[in-house]
Amino acid sequence: MCACLGLTACAPLVTVLGFSHATIQLAVQLDQFKTVADGISYVSSGKTVTDHLVSAATGEDCKLFNALGPAPVCVHDSQ
Repeated sequence: MCACLGLTACAPLVTVLGFSHATIQLAVQLDQFKTVADGISYVSSGKTVTDHLVSAATGEDCKLFNALGPAPVCVHDSQ
């Protein structure tokens, strides 16, 4: 789960690690694409792309934003 959360910050990470300018630009573009995809996904389903991936991997209904409050991050999907 931590690895999925880290993907949203890949552009600053590659800058700090000293990657080439082309790699940094690619990371920035991927970061922008994921932000747009997350927005579209959240508006249509109430879950981000990462939420869907974590849900598919665990077989549960997961919303990572729940980590900020009292609700559980993942609940057993009764479907």
